[in-house]
Amino acid sequence: MHSWIPRRIGNPPDGSAEALEYWLSEGFTDFYAERTLLKSASWSLEEFVSDLNDMLLAYDTSAARNLPNARIEKEFWTNNTVQQLSHQRGMLFAYLLDHRIRQASGGRRNLDNVIVHDARRVRRCAGRSQAGPVVNFRRALQSQTGAGFAPEMARYIYKGETIVFPDGLFGRCAEIRNARIGLFDKGFDVDKTAASGVFTGVDRQGPAYAAGIREGMRRLAWLGGKPGDSRVEWSYRVGDGKGKTFVVRYKPAGKQPRGRSEVVLTPRLTLAQGATCRRSMSGG
Repeated sequence: MHSWIPRRIGNPPDGSAEALEYWLSEGFTDFYAERTLLKSASWSLEEFVSDLNDMLLAYDTSAARNLPNARIEKEFWTNNTVQQLSHQRGMLFAYLLDHRIRQASGGRRNLDNVIVHDARRVRRCAGRSQAGPVVNFRRALQSQTGAGFAPEMARYIYKGETIVFPDGLFGRCAEIRNARIGLFDKGFDVDKTAASGVFTGVDRQGPAYAAGIREGMRRLAWLGGKPGDSRVEWSYRVGDGKGKTFVVRYKPAGKQPRGRSEVVLTPRLTLAQGATCRRSMSGG
């Protein structure tokens, strides 16, 4: 996918400014990789939905979810949560934008038309001075849709408003369910603890402290849990520094709940319905 995005739609900017465009170069790449795996039958519908839900969960429970795009340039190489935001935001925005283009055109256009037009235009201009991928993409979007979708891009990409999948995104093949879960929170300073092997920055009001973890205890082993999912029990083997070891289990959920979206496949699809859904959900 990276042979297409961004390589065929422009030259990314140099230096730290490149991170400002990762929502396109990384997020759209994830979007097309996921849909291609489904379209080629490398993934089942269930695998496709599972991967998409993992991304939705990571995005919905990310502490960086609503940071403006400008913050990504400053913190991309120093904050892993901010780094992952580009992938999450760009991928989910691609799903939303593809849906909006289809709606506005009565099904005659989609995001594929924009990307292919973009790549053809850049190829025709080979050898001349090239604009960056985002500038080229916005020109192609305007050319192919007549709208440009500048307000949507400003809201969701640059300002960092929460992307929420609309009802009907996947037609009759799947529904979008919304719920509220606790924000994923391990209850201590993750980076410092990983670097030292000693629990550091343990929040006295957090879930790790409530489960028995104290500042200065040794983190001997991680035994289980699902990164980003505060509903799944997290567990560590811990040393108290006095020769005793024990296992601590807790749900890594902060006190403030946050809304999250989940894609749920329509149950009991027939083989014919499943084939139709594979085509439509992969962009056919």
